[in-house]
Amino acid sequence: MNMEAIDLESLVWSSAELSVCLHRGVEGLERIRQIWKSIAADAEQTGFHHQYAWYASYARHLEDEPQSLLFAVVFQGSQAVAILPLKYCPPKVDGGLRVLQLPMHPHLALADAIVRRGGDYAEIIKCALRGLRRSEAHKWDMVLFPEVLSGSFINQALQKRAGFLIACDVARSSHSIRNTAGYAAISARWSGKLRRDLRRKRRRAEASGELIYRSVEAPDELEEAFQEFLAVEGSGWKGSAGTRSAIECKAELVDFYNDLMRTRSTTMRCVINLLYLGGICIAAEFCLYHGGVLSLLKIGFLETHADVSPGNLLLDSVLRDWCERPETRAIGLVGDASWQRSWRPEIEQVFRYRLYNYTLRSVPAWLWHVLRPHLRRICIFTLSLVQGWFFAG
Repeated sequence: MNMEAIDLESLVWSSAELSVCLHRGVEGLERIRQIWKSIAADAEQTGFHHQYAWYASYARHLEDEPQSLLFAVVFQGSQAVAILPLKYCPPKVDGGLRVLQLPMHPHLALADAIVRRGGDYAEIIKCALRGLRRSEAHKWDMVLFPEVLSGSFINQALQKRAGFLIACDVARSSHSIRNTAGYAAISARWSGKLRRDLRRKRRRAEASGELIYRSVEAPDELEEAFQEFLAVEGSGWKGSAGTRSAIECKAELVDFYNDLMRTRSTTMRCVINLLYLGGICIAAEFCLYHGGVLSLLKIGFLETHADVSPGNLLLDSVLRDWCERPETRAIGLVGDASWQRSWRPEIEQVFRYRLYNYTLRSVPAWLWHVLRPHLRRICIFTLSLVQGWFFAG
């Protein structure tokens, strides 16, 4: 059976070379499981956020309206070459635009399309959008890519900008610590203040008890480590006695991370890093390892031990451990928190793209977005013209 044969029932657009099939919801995602894994295995520079397990865990546990999810599969002949995951958002009162966007959630760190090696990214994304224009599933005015890395498939595709009404902004940055020559080379880039602070905090911690670091990967040990991570991450102000924003306070978040914790394939696995002081776990990290990159998705620490900076001591221990492993290319910090900058990370821009359809709603919205930054200068210029005309008259 050819797992990549075109599903004629889901076909929404085709040309001589490319065609687009559209699948909806969790069931649609499950139907293209093998297609997704085949493309991901033959794609360049993929991250954890390109893997099927990442989107499957999100769709099952974090998405309130799973049927709003759409997966556009692009074929070249009978071979699937790309998948563009999207979510339909109905018109909002303020803007009134019908929006298709990359899946987004506070715990969904990154999202992107997935494209087979050698594909023409710009043509493939254009083809996917052309298919969505022809589809009767949802009429849309704008496609929103809220956060895409500079090296993402989508960003590379949209650099050419052919055939789109586009507005692009820098949304934030993403930090990572590149590993080229081990821990010594990395720590040499830090400020003297950071190195002295780490030594002082480590001495202070060791004076009160034994300091032990563990990096847990074995499936039979992860369950216990996961429970320790939840307890530490849910302590303090985020826990049940505070804002209740901790993972353990929301069943869907526990299920999402539990799903990821159980994920173990040839391409991606969960790693939980723990730091103990006097037998008590004082800091924990939930990580995903893929393609030589250990990505730190969540970190927690006991506020009662804040005087020894447990989060910093744990990160230092992780760098000492993982950056001495020859297969480790980088430690991905994923976010852009201010505390990360003291570690002198590599900084990658994250862009927000808005692609406008040619509709009565979207064209004015595109013009407004493009002209808004220049509105003050336009008003001043117009006023000067009016004043010149008035005094001349």
